[in-house]
Amino acid sequence: MKKFKVVFDTNVYISATVFPGGIPEELLKLAFSGELLLGVSKDILEELSNVYLRKFHLNSRAVNDQVKRILNNAELIEPGEKITAIRSDKSDNMILECAVAYDADVIVSGDSHLLELKKYRSISIRKPADFLRVYGSLDEKKGNITGEKRSKYLVKTRGSRIRV
Repeated sequence: MKKFKVVFDTNVYISATVFPGGIPEELLKLAFSGELLLGVSKDILEELSNVYLRKFHLNSRAVNDQVKRILNNAELIEPGEKITAIRSDKSDNMILECAVAYDADVIVSGDSHLLELKKYRSISIRKPADFLRVYGSLDEKKGNITGEKRSKYLVKTRGSRIRV
């Protein structure tokens, strides 16, 4: 069976690691186990790092460790085309740029600006739950909806802080 080539929006990474136990975490586990082919760009990693540091006050070592985990489980993409399809939040265009350069099948996002497009060129844009539902129905024959290979990438520390 063909593996889906996906690009995750930064909100999927944040939800998966800062708020574990949900569908974004399941999707990240699928990508980290090799069930999905994951593409990511330097711009996406930079935005993700900034959000971890500014909004969630994670230390730089934890952020660097998480970026390394992503890079170890994804293909680093260098977009060659500037896209301006989303004018209301121009930073969302970097997700489209990465997906186009990666020739992705799907962008997974919770961002309304991206979701409004529904599709960009031949790339489907889906919410995490919608993508997992579609992926799961395609993967049921293997009996492996959520991926049996798990990689531990999130460790809670004392208190409410999370170390990724």
